[in-house]
Formats: sequence, C-alpha cells, structure tokens
Amino acid sequence: MGDTKSRIISFYRDFAMKTGFTARTTFSLYNYMFDPQQLCFLIDCLQETETVKGCCVEAGCAWGYTTAFLRKWMDARGIKKDYIALDTFSGFLASDTEHEIKYRSKPERLNNLFSTNKKTWFDYSLKLANVTSVNSIQTDVAQFDFDKLGPISFCLLDVDLYLPIKKCLPNIYRNLSPGGIIIVDDCKHENIWDGAMQAYQEFMAGIGAPQRIECGKLGVIIKTREPAQDLAPAARGSSLEPPAGPHTIPPVERQQRQHIQSIMVNYSLTR
Repeated sequence: MGDTKSRIISFYRDFAMKTGFTARTTFSLYNYMFDPQQLCFLIDCLQETETVKGCCVEAGCAWGYTTAFLRKWMDARGIKKDYIALDTFSGFLASDTEHEIKYRSKPERLNNLFSTNKKTWFDYSLKLANVTSVNSIQTDVAQFDFDKLGPISFCLLDVDLYLPIKKCLPNIYRNLSPGGIIIVDDCKHENIWDGAMQAYQEFMAGIGAPQRIECGKLGVIIKTREPAQDLAPAARGSSLEPPAGPHTIPPVERQQRQHIQSIMVNYSLTR
C-alpha cells in the first residue's frame, strides 16, 4: 500500500511539473501573501497587544496560510485569546467587484479571484496543520455584527476592495480596545487592490489621525479614543465613518499609545 501511494504521488508531481497544472500549489515553498518582514510586523503587533483586552480577528483569510502562521505563533507564546477568522470563502461579492470595475477602472478578472474556496476546505486545512483554536465564520464582513465579538485587541483586515473596507472599518474600530491595533492590508497606490488604500485614508481622515504605512502596504490604526467617544450603537446607521474632531486622551492611554508608537518607530529603523 505504501509503495503504491508513493508511485501515485510521484506520478502526480511529475505531471504537475511537466504540464504546469497545479504546479504552484504542488511545489510552492512559500504561499503567504505577506513577505517575511510583513509577517514579522504582524507578530510584533500581536505581541504589543498581548495584554490588551479582547479577541484577535482576521477579516479576509482566503485559504488560511496567514491564519495558521499567526495562530501557531500565539499558541507557542501561550496567548489564549480567541482567534476569529471571517471570510465569504467564495470570493468577492458581485456588488463590490462591480464598484471596482465600473468606478475604479479595475479589471473584470476580479470577479473570479479567490472564488475557488470553501469553508470546509479552510477548516480541514487548519486541522491538517494542527491548528484547532480558530473560530471560522462564513460572512460578508461589511454586514457582519462585530459587536457580537465583544472587545477586539488586534485585527488584520485583508478584504482588498474599497466598499467592504469602508463599511466595516468603523464597526471594527468601535469594538477595538484602547491600545488595540488594526492592520489594513494592501494600502498601496496604483495597484489592483488600491481601494484598500482609499478606504484607509478616508477613515484616518475621519478620525483625525495621521496615516502610517508599514512594510510597504500595511496601514496601521491604533485606538486612541476613550470608549465613550467612539461610535455609539445608536449612531451606526448615520455614517460609515467615526466623527471627526479633536479628542482628549487620558494619561494612561496616552502613555500606552506612545509606547506602541515608539515600538513601531524602532521597528521601522531596525528592519
């Protein structure tokens, strides 16, 4: 039986190499959508928010490579926080890609990207990787009720397109604990995913905070408001953006923010 299995695997790999069919998934040694420096920065953010109250959220997780990496790192460090993975597991919504194609001049191939996926495949992949402490939820992040999750300490937002990021960012931020961090992926100009950059810039302008792009494409958001000053549940439907304007930062929270920002400055200088 073992010899037969080896021959089948050998035949399949030779076939993939000669024809190119499934060659990338068969032979690729690096399947992350983040380079090593970016992965290290995500780990640094998880480490800096380790004592911040709340769960960790990955909104837009595709096939789970980054999910497995980050969760395994948390387990190795002994971080017992809940890890929530949100995705449609079926590609982009037609309304979101239509906006990109019609109003942002993006290619029609957006309609088919990430569509070959299933939540069952995602869960099974994590199981094979011995990752058991991830709660995957099939949903549209733009419509998801983040209030159900309670406080959030860290969120990796990687849904690529303008509309879903614009809609969900205020809801994530409202539930972000003081000292918590949101990372918006693909914050880079003039590429197929630059809707993420536009949504990030608009949000930062809305809360009156400076933009910070790390490692070439990671938009950083650090919670600096008192919880009472964030979007109230009753005001959710009134705007997609938090109210603008100056705000007072309590001394303890100011020290925490300065500490996190100093870590990020040191990170930028040393990497």
